[in-house]
Amino acid sequence: MQNWHQVFNTIDGRDAWGTIRGYVYQVDVTIHRWLDLSETDVLELERGEDIDIVHRDLKGDELSRELQQLKFREGNLSLNRAEIIEILKNYYLHRKNNAGHTLKFRFVTNSTYTTEKPAIFPSEKGIDAWYRLAKLQNLDASNVDLIRIRQQLQLMISKQIIPVTDKLTDAQKEEQQSWTDFSTYLDDASELIDFIKNFEWSFRNEDQNQVSKEISAVLAGKHGK
Repeated sequence: MQNWHQVFNTIDGRDAWGTIRGYVYQVDVTIHRWLDLSETDVLELERGEDIDIVHRDLKGDELSRELQQLKFREGNLSLNRAEIIEILKNYYLHRKNNAGHTLKFRFVTNSTYTTEKPAIFPSEKGIDAWYRLAKLQNLDASNVDLIRIRQQLQLMISKQIIPVTDKLTDAQKEEQQSWTDFSTYLDDASELIDFIKNFEWSFRNEDQNQVSKEISAVLAGKHGK
């Protein structure tokens, strides 16, 4: 006879709640963006990133595109995290593949950011320095902080590059080449400056519960309830 009071021991790492919560967050933010669209804007899903907001003129022609990647996270982020350099590489690939388009990238997350270890700057978080550089009117190639950002990104890229590629699949070789190309791209100061100015960090966004409440409030207002 089975003992119903016996505790069942689960396997570590089998809980999918974190993944599900991430999907819910993405759906809620998507609805929120849709409700905020102007009459000439178009929202596209899973086209370039999780959300693309396409700004169009009165004729319907595309003026610019804002690519938004959404991440629901528990921990903090910084410029020395592998997932961050992956996101930055994605933006580089979008720019490379769509040279004739005006592209902005917005990284949206509920989490916050912290100081890199080891630190890039003596008394400043790397992402704070990025914010500061993006706001400068006259940012040039000789800016010491710009050089530090480039060096950090190229250091992170170097950790993704495999020296011996003989046993890699064609897809893996292509991925490796994209890392090499990204590093070379960053050597161009004018491209790097434009890259920094058109990449927006959006931290400390509301969690999915707060986003859901805001959606309910907007819908209630539209229907007069």
